[in-house]
Amino acid sequence: MSDNVSFDFRFNNRSSYTDYGILFRYFKCWGLESSFSNCPGLGLGVSYSPGFLVDPAGRSFTDLLVNANWRWMWDVGPKTVFVLDTGLLVVPTRSFSTSSPIESDSKAKMRAEVSMGFISDFVELGESIGFGQSQFSRGEQIESGLKFGLKGGFPLSKFVGVDAAGNSLSSSRRTGILGGLSLSSASRGLGFEMDLFYATRRFGITDSTSGIQERVELPIFLKYQTPGTTFLYFNAGGFGAYPIGNASVVSGTVTTSVSEAAYGLDYGYGFGVGGGIQAESVMVTFEFRLLNGLANLVQNPSGTESSESRLLDLLVGFYY
Repeated sequence: MSDNVSFDFRFNNRSSYTDYGILFRYFKCWGLESSFSNCPGLGLGVSYSPGFLVDPAGRSFTDLLVNANWRWMWDVGPKTVFVLDTGLLVVPTRSFSTSSPIESDSKAKMRAEVSMGFISDFVELGESIGFGQSQFSRGEQIESGLKFGLKGGFPLSKFVGVDAAGNSLSSSRRTGILGGLSLSSASRGLGFEMDLFYATRRFGITDSTSGIQERVELPIFLKYQTPGTTFLYFNAGGFGAYPIGNASVVSGTVTTSVSEAAYGLDYGYGFGVGGGIQAESVMVTFEFRLLNGLANLVQNPSGTESSESRLLDLLVGFYY
């Protein structure tokens, strides 16, 4: 295992519940040749809890874990480093074993985390890694494998659906903003990309009225990249999204808050096409991405009432 990947087994004993799980994290490190190095990282995992102590129904639940992390490492002895991790852990969705969960417990969660420890034989673990009959040095493995970076752009969003009377509805597309962290393969052939975005989705209700929804989005795509330093790539996969804060409606200069209960968890599939340039350790990408939501975003529909997302994103990525 190379020095930029970790698997964390987690156990939390809180006042209201206990949970345990696993978190996979990837780190992009600088300064490994010196006595001090720092590594931004992105993680994805899952945890399970038997349930809240105060819940008479005894419902167990499973959390999706998304982690943005920064790791500092100091050499303290032969083949030993001291590690300090600081990060933000987001639980974008919580799934209960039975229906009708307590509303306040099913919303997105976020908390800061700090941990520390020691890693031994660090240099030997990161020195080389083999793939079949090939073997690369640590720097070459990172260069041709995974890259960590920032990605963002302008989403053109709309929603389609049916009102309570059974009439078809379709909003017009409006421009919002999105951005966040991205982990992507950089070598030719088949790979993957995982993003963690904050997005403000705007959609037209009338010519003078827009709806706005803020959410955390997690797309996970398979990716195929053509060879060369100037390349094309194609990707396809799925995404999940969870609202944060209240939605709102803007009419002229007047903004009205809308109960977030009207907007639920979104998920669906998507595909994209893009291109990029790779020079030494830096990669820049440009992408057009289409996302098709499958979830009914109206959490308490009346009759045939429904709303689904139809999203077009124009994205730029900058990777190290």
